[in-house]
Amino acid sequence: MSSVGITTILGGSATSANSISSGLRFKVNHNNHGMHSSQSQVTLSGIESDIPPVRLAASYSSSSTDPITLTDVDAFGVFENVTVSGTNPGYIKIKDEIISYTGVNISNKTLTGITRGTPSGSYDINDIVLSMN
Repeated sequence: MSSVGITTILGGSATSANSISSGLRFKVNHNNHGMHSSQSQVTLSGIESDIPPVRLAASYSSSSTDPITLTDVDAFGVFENVTVSGTNPGYIKIKDEIISYTGVNISNKTLTGITRGTPSGSYDINDIVLSMN
């Protein structure tokens, strides 16, 4: 596949109003996008959650599925506007690994019900944890 056209780095904003925050879509406000043809292609990259990152409060080995201890878990109890549970897991990113979790223990500041992604890594105290919400 060849790529022809104009590359634009947008300074616009992505918004997530309640009507579009189901996790199935998001809205990008960019008035002069010029993407009106069905053959137009857009690549969005570098998009991150608006939930502030937290840090690991304990190291975590590459083979572990034990609860993950964070410095703060207050923002992790809801994923895509639904309470995190076995039927609605939440997702975090540590370095290049996406990890799912099915519970949050506020008093212990842990994420529980861990399922590891690939590549599975070992992580140190203070490594950054990003919400995928």
